[in-house]
Amino acid sequence: MLERSGADLGAAVREGRGSAFALAARRCLACPHGGECRSWLDGAREEAVPDFCPNAVYLHRTSA
Repeated sequence: MLERSGADLGAAVREGRGSAFALAARRCLACPHGGECRSWLDGAREEAVPDFCPNAVYLHRTSA
């Protein structure tokens, strides 16, 4: 999702000295929308992170 959203990986990791990245990883692992996420990732390129993503705000904030 980081890659597809256009997030800057360096910025994503640096935010909160890594704590924001760790929280985002935990949110992703616990997300109940795994199937929807996989379909979105496998589908046509979209600019916006889907609303169902619990990390949408974080990904938007760390976008290049």
